[in-house]
Amino acid sequence: MNTSLVRALAMSVTAAVLFGSDGLWSAARNRAIIRQWWRYDKALEDTGSKMRGIQKTSEMVDESEGDTPGQPEGMRELGLAYANACGVKQDYGKAVYWFRKAAQEGNAGALENLAELYARGKGIIENDEAALRLLRRAAQIGNGPAMTAIALSIEANGGSLSDYKSAAALFDCAARQGETTAMEQLAFLYMNGKGLDRNWDRSMELLRKAASYGLPSAMGNLGIQYLYGPRKDRDYRKAVEWCESAARCGDPVGYFGCGCIYYDGFGRAKDERRAVALWEKAMECGLPRAMSSLGYAYQSGRGTPKLVDSAAFYFRVGARLGDADSMCGLPK
Repeated sequence: MNTSLVRALAMSVTAAVLFGSDGLWSAARNRAIIRQWWRYDKALEDTGSKMRGIQKTSEMVDESEGDTPGQPEGMRELGLAYANACGVKQDYGKAVYWFRKAAQEGNAGALENLAELYARGKGIIENDEAALRLLRRAAQIGNGPAMTAIALSIEANGGSLSDYKSAAALFDCAARQGETTAMEQLAFLYMNGKGLDRNWDRSMELLRKAASYGLPSAMGNLGIQYLYGPRKDRDYRKAVEWCESAARCGDPVGYFGCGCIYYDGFGRAKDERRAVALWEKAMECGLPRAMSSLGYAYQSGRGTPKLVDSAAFYFRVGARLGDADSMCGLPK
């Protein structure tokens, strides 16, 4: 599965949460959730802290004799070393071996890492069902990334009040552990009153926290709220700051927000052509909301030549992805 498609599917998951879209999903949804919202890369990026003692651990291991580092976290760290080629030659098969041994000892992080390898088919036959089972076990132990992934799965597969309540509880637990994606998703639930009482202030608080921790999508969404949220919270200077920060990270919501800023001249000189170019970037990343903006731009000829057929195309694609504004733009 290519990166663009994964990002498109993941953005559609968020769109379904925000706009209440139904009937959009196939079995591929769980795969997109597992892969997109993963914290594997984060774990590998944290090798400065996670991999302390790896060299010593490696020296303790004589695989020809079947010895082990002894402690579950040491086993997991050795698995991370093999997965990330940190001090040893990259070998996903050995990473699977050590993650599995640590998982058998109840190490939640190893369960999560092993699930990722199952989902990606690295060192083991790809198996999304096995990945989900491991994620559920990790979530039950209290692993934040796993709770976030399971909550997203519940949220996307369900749609009932009890589903949203279950997802909110998991997001809340993960957010308390510092999981930024959980903070952002919990903010959406507060914003839309799904599974929780509607609370705009709490929603903005969570978005600000996730954005301050560096989550690009939260930066973009926070910027959007400063643009179009309640009047008391509108602040074009902050909108520009957060949307541009998100766009610099390659976030589609950031591109979209910057496009809105330039299209209407919010905090920046009006530049409709630049706005359309930014919306096209957001569209290429799979953001449904960008489709309707491009559709209206082509329909009106603002920032681009007036092309009715192109407008209809973008409205149709956006509508299929669940974007309400695209549905409104479809020819009657």
